[in-house]
Formats: sequence, C-alpha cells, structure tokens
Amino acid sequence: MRMNTKIKENLSKKVLCYKFFLYPFKMEKEPSKVKNSSKLQKCINKTSHILPPLLTVFITVCTIFACVVSYRSVRTSASSGFKYYTSLTVESGETLWDIVDSYVDYEHYKNKNSYITEVQSINHLDENCSLDAGQIIILPYYSGQYVK
Repeated sequence: MRMNTKIKENLSKKVLCYKFFLYPFKMEKEPSKVKNSSKLQKCINKTSHILPPLLTVFITVCTIFACVVSYRSVRTSASSGFKYYTSLTVESGETLWDIVDSYVDYEHYKNKNSYITEVQSINHLDENCSLDAGQIIILPYYSGQYVK
C-alpha cells in the first residue's frame, strides 16, 4: 500500500509539472507553496529549455515552406509568359471583335469573351460601345521573352 502512495505522489508531481508547463497562468497553487517545490522547479527548468529550440525549428520549417510556395508561384508565372500591353489606333470600320482576333491568346484566356471583357475593363468601355476611328485602345498580350 505504501508503494501505491509513492506512485500516486510521483504521478501527481509529474502532472503538476506538466500542468504548469502547459498552463502556467491557470495553476491553482504557486510553485513555492507546493510540497517539494524544488523538484517542481527542476522540472520547470528542464521543460523551459526544450521550448526555445522547438519554437526555432517550427519557425524555420514554416519559413522554408513559405519560400518554396512563393518560389513556385513566381516560377510558374514566368514559364507561362510575361504579360505586356500595347496600344493600337482604331481604323475606320474596325470593331472590337475584329481587333481581338489578332491579339487573343487561348493559352491564357479560356475564350474570346474573357479577353474582350479584360480589354473593355482596361479601356473603360461599355459592353455595347462602338469604337471610333482614331481612338487609341490598350490591348494585353503575352510573350515568352522578358523585356526590360
């Protein structure tokens, strides 16, 4: 029976140590008021040395992961081509649909309507607008070459 009491005391000390380590502000008793507080203090000192290296490893892993993810996104956008803009002066009788035929890139736009929507947005054009001869519009296009 005495053995069981010692086991219970040791177990309660370990539980108290872990409670203090995990929840230092929710502890019911201060460490100085607990029996064998020196043992508890030793336990706290042991566990307090573990936390900074673990935190450092966690932050390092998160930083490396963020760098890998951002590098992949930059690499993907560069491999799919660089987006540029060019200006075009509208000739007499030309429509937006005629102009778009020579500039749309179906690798970057799912259809002609999505490209036209972007051109209208860039040039602040309404859906039903007509282009006037001499009007200058901006058209996006993609190229695999990087221009400085």
